[in-house]
Parts: sequence; C-alpha cells; structure tokens
Amino acid sequence: PEWRGYQGVRSGYWYAPGYGYQRIDRRYNSAGWRRGAYLPPVYRTYYVQDPYYYGLRAPPPGHRWVYADNNFVLISLATGLIAQIIANGY
Repeated sequence: PEWRGYQGVRSGYWYAPGYGYQRIDRRYNSAGWRRGAYLPPVYRTYYVQDPYYYGLRAPPPGHRWVYADNNFVLISLATGLIAQIIANGY
C-alpha cells in the first residue's frame, strides 16, 4: 500500500513510499552523506513503516530507518546521526 501513489520517476522529485513525491532539495547532496554525518532535518520524518518488507534489519533502540532521496538511512532519533546508509535501496 505504500507504493499506491507511485507513478514512475519524476524529474526534480524523489518518492517516499507512504508519503508520496517529495521535491529534491538541492541544498543537500545525498552522495555526500556518510556514516557519522547528520541527516538534514527535512528527511528525518519519512519513516520506513515496514523495514522487513525491504529486507532491512530491525533498528536498534533509539534508531529508525528513514527514506531519503531513494536511499534507506538508519538514524539516531535523538540527533539524526547516520548509523548506516543503503544507497539506492529502492
């Protein structure tokens, strides 16, 4: 059901399953994100609803998987610190 609104690739947008199309924020370059960096706040609310569907491991306590520019990013809820990135995960 998270993919119900998906209508293919759209120029200038990325798709967050369950949240719809999001405009690409040119201030941030996802290629520069790495473990130990901080995910920009604008991406921190796009929670992955069912990590098992995507083959992701359960997040540790205090962490969540989020969608960010077609990547899966495991972040600390308290700080946004990136613990893991799966680039182009979906």
